[in-house]
Amino acid sequence: MAIDFLAMNEKAIAEFRANEGKCGPPFDGTPIVLVTMMGAKSGRELCSPLAYTTDGDDLVIIASMGGAPNLSLIHISEPTRPY
Repeated sequence: MAIDFLAMNEKAIAEFRANEGKCGPPFDGTPIVLVTMMGAKSGRELCSPLAYTTDGDDLVIIASMGGAPNLSLIHISEPTRPY
C-alpha cells in the first residue's frame, strides 16, 4: 500500500503548529522542524515537516521521505534556490 505523503505531511504540519512543535503518529517522539522552500517547477512556497538531530551545535536535517526510493521535495527544490 502506497503512503500518501502529502496527506501525512499536511496532518503533521497542522499538529506541529497547533501543539507547540509536537506531532502525533508516525512522528510522535521524533524531533521535527518545518522547512519552507520554493517549488523548483511551480515556484510555489512549499512546507515539509522533516526530522532532525544534532551534531554538536549543528542541526542535521533528515530529508529521506521515510526511506522511500524517490527523492524528497527538498532534494529537488532547494538546489534551485539561490543563496
